[in-house]
Amino acid sequence: MSTVESITKYIVAQRLANNEEFFCVLQHVIKGYSPSNIAELCNVTKNVARSYIYRIVEKSSSSVRALIVAKHVLPFVLQLVPTAVLKEDGRAICMLCNTEVDGMLQYHIASSHADTVNYYTRLVISKLREKVLTHS
Repeated sequence: MSTVESITKYIVAQRLANNEEFFCVLQHVIKGYSPSNIAELCNVTKNVARSYIYRIVEKSSSSVRALIVAKHVLPFVLQLVPTAVLKEDGRAICMLCNTEVDGMLQYHIASSHADTVNYYTRLVISKLREKVLTHS
């Protein structure tokens, strides 16, 4: 799996899981904010911010490359409609299988609905390629 595909797949799964916390962190790290600033802005701990950043960077051999890919993929991913509804009690309902999920919803979506994640990953990469080709 290529770096672009790996990073895109991870970001797509986070979007389908309706993980607003992740997207807050991602948008600020792309702007160059430090984990401490991101934690304050996104109302998360510094460790949570670092963890999200690490998971993106580990999919590439370069933190710069990973953030460049994330920056260009993000607008297309944000156009996707989340497939989860978050409840006030911290649980969520996966609308793909109508299952109530406790905890890590993105892992449920990535494993139970890999076909959907793969479909949207290919769609986003296709849109990214189209954008690159039209601007060359």
